[in-house]
Amino acid sequence: GIIAYSAICSHAGCPVTAWVKSDVGDKEVLKCMCHNSEYDPRAGAQVVFGPAPRRLAALPLTVADGAITVAAPFVGKVGAQQGG
Repeated sequence: GIIAYSAICSHAGCPVTAWVKSDVGDKEVLKCMCHNSEYDPRAGAQVVFGPAPRRLAALPLTVADGAITVAAPFVGKVGAQQGG
């Protein structure tokens, strides 16, 4: 299947820009280089390392007429939590 995740870190709203080997294992993860939060895209983009409080929001996709399109709004909150 095809899945997309928000590229906005749930910790401080920084961009998640890296696809690297995890600091705490040998699997590849999505990483926010600002504060080192790591997300496992194979496990619903759950946090596997760092200060992020929750997983990345998922964007449901579909394939229609050979094109990938958005199927529904984001599942989960996009970006950082407001306030302290």
